[in-house]
Amino acid sequence: MARNKFDRPCYICGLTVKAGTGHFERHRGGWRTKHANVPGDGRVTCATAQASATEAQQKEKP
Repeated sequence: MARNKFDRPCYICGLTVKAGTGHFERHRGGWRTKHANVPGDGRVTCATAQASATEAQQKEKP
């Protein structure tokens, strides 16, 4: 799989996959983006993205 070049939502978890941190693939005549399967080398997994999103939400609460 090739690295994604644009920020797009992950088709698995729905969170944004930042450019260069996930992968894209052909699907039914179009393209879809997902987080990486394995972390490291700048890649982000769905679990890592969800943990970061949860942490950011907790920081926003007073």
